[in-house]
Amino acid sequence: MTSDSNSNIVLCTKIAELRRAAGLTQDALAEKLGVTFQAVSKWENMLSCPDIALIPALADIFDVSIDTLFGKDPVREILCEIPFADDGKLHAVLFCGNHLVKKQEYQNEKMNITIELKGDVHDIVSDFNISCGHVSGNIRGSAISCDSVNAEAVSAGAITCHSIEGNAYADSISCHYITGSAATNSGKIQCDKVEGDVVCATLSCAEIEGDVNIQNGTFKCEGNIGGNLTIHGENAETVLECGDIGGELTVINARVSCSDIAKHATVTGNPESPTVVDASDIGGDTKIQNASVSCSDIDGDLTVIGKEDDIARLGCADVNGDADIRYADVSCSDISGNLTILGKEGECAKLGCSDITGDVSISHADVSCGDISGDVSLCSTPEHTSTLACSDVSGSVNITHGSVSCGDINGDISVVGNVGETATLKCNEVSGDIVIKGGLVTCTDVDGDITIESDAPSALTCDDIDGDVTVKGGTLTCDSVNGDVQMEEK
Repeated sequence: MTSDSNSNIVLCTKIAELRRAAGLTQDALAEKLGVTFQAVSKWENMLSCPDIALIPALADIFDVSIDTLFGKDPVREILCEIPFADDGKLHAVLFCGNHLVKKQEYQNEKMNITIELKGDVHDIVSDFNISCGHVSGNIRGSAISCDSVNAEAVSAGAITCHSIEGNAYADSISCHYITGSAATNSGKIQCDKVEGDVVCATLSCAEIEGDVNIQNGTFKCEGNIGGNLTIHGENAETVLECGDIGGELTVINARVSCSDIAKHATVTGNPESPTVVDASDIGGDTKIQNASVSCSDIDGDLTVIGKEDDIARLGCADVNGDADIRYADVSCSDISGNLTILGKEGECAKLGCSDITGDVSISHADVSCGDISGDVSLCSTPEHTSTLACSDVSGSVNITHGSVSCGDINGDISVVGNVGETATLKCNEVSGDIVIKGGLVTCTDVDGDITIESDAPSALTCDDIDGDVTVKGGTLTCDSVNGDVQMEEK
């Protein structure tokens, strides 16, 4: 078989194939060419071939090249499968040579390509940058610039738009209004209002109704944060300024300035990254560890913990719960619950406050306060003498190797010291009993019994005593005793 014969066979076969694909009958094709339908039938049955003069007309009718009529189109292999079904949607793809680029390939090159769509669109999924008007559905692109989005917007780059009626996830986000949540990997969110949660590295906005989780950056919210706030920094350059916080506050190695905190506050720092919180009222429990906090009232319990070379500090107004202070300096107004304050050898804890409603326990610490409505327990070691200076005490007072100066004491008193570790108490009237074992007590009237016994120096100096007195080693100096007096040699 000659090459001419092969070409004729290909031509006749192609005419039949293209005619059927074009939806033409043999009569219709014959009419367009000015020949009989019998001639067309003979071509397709390979009984004859069209005149060479008809070849250009055939190519025009079928909208193909003359080479295509003779089967000379180049055959190129598609090196990967088409990644979508024949769904009738518009798909834009990228080829490198005859290689269909896969989703994970040529990411940098794709970011340099922008597809601009005129007018409104529905759903968009693209590996390229997208520029469009209103999106009535979801949009996903390498970078997105649009008017508004009625659903979710997801981008590997930046999102710039007027409003998003769903969630937004991108490397950076700049918009007027987001009704859902907004999150970036390490970029900035700049907006007026976010109704959902926010996760980002840098934030500038007017108001956020949900939770905020931010790391290592500068954050400014001119309005309120409606949910919880978590801020985690690596150094003192991580800063947040905002209005009220409607939920809990968690701060790690950062600086925060805000108004009221509606719920609990947890603040943690370290010596290398000073953590500072400046707030108004705190509505729940407050825990401060190796950090400095300045605030107004605290409506829950307070825990302040420092460590060696890293004293925690708190300055506040009233504390409406219990206060637990360890290796820290605290200055406040009233404390409505119990107080426990603990220092350590060579590391004194300090508290200055007004009235305390509950019990007070002091160890290796210095406390200055107003009235105490409960009991007082104070102890120390030779390395540091714990001290308490207060007004009246409504409960009992127990002193071990410490120093107390106060007004009236309505309960019993126990003062214990050793040689070289004398405990001291200076007060006004005492309504209960007094037991002194190695201590020095100075007071006015005593309504109860007195017992003095110790090998260490023990002494009581007072005015009137209404109860009995037992002295077993030590001295007693007073004006009058209304009860019995028993002096025993130790």
